[in-house]
Amino acid sequence: MSYVGSYVWKIRQKIGHDELITATVDVIAVKDGRVCLVYNKDFNAWTLPAGHVEINDSWQSAIKTEMQEEAGLIAEEADLIPFATISGPNYKYEYPNGDRTRPFTLVFLCEKFLEQDLSDSDEILEKRWFDLKDVKSIALTNNASLILSSYKKYNETRAFQQIIV
Repeated sequence: MSYVGSYVWKIRQKIGHDELITATVDVIAVKDGRVCLVYNKDFNAWTLPAGHVEINDSWQSAIKTEMQEEAGLIAEEADLIPFATISGPNYKYEYPNGDRTRPFTLVFLCEKFLEQDLSDSDEILEKRWFDLKDVKSIALTNNASLILSSYKKYNETRAFQQIIV
């Protein structure tokens, strides 16, 4: 879904750039041991497919939409495994237009999906698959860096990760 007309956009029409609490989703899609990252124009860095939860969404339907729009990945809800949350007093975003948010994020792992062309060219410049060892040498958003570290811990322990920033 484009930003214009979205739930957050409608709230922004009333509150301007004031800080807003939001529900968000991120996903680590893994193929052949590599993770999918997308280059986000707004943050001028690599990140994971992610977005805000819309009215009438579930966590799973929200991330399915973001996966398809931002990375061209199509998944079934049953193949989305929640493995981490992110929240905390220092977990916040300020967008280039001045909008400020305090997200509460549920992070999914997905290893089964179909690939097609990505459809969000307004926000996403490109998609690439990276080995985890290579992501340290690229410009990542802080969010992606936190999630990738937690994904490594999740793989070692299989314990649900709670990221508090």
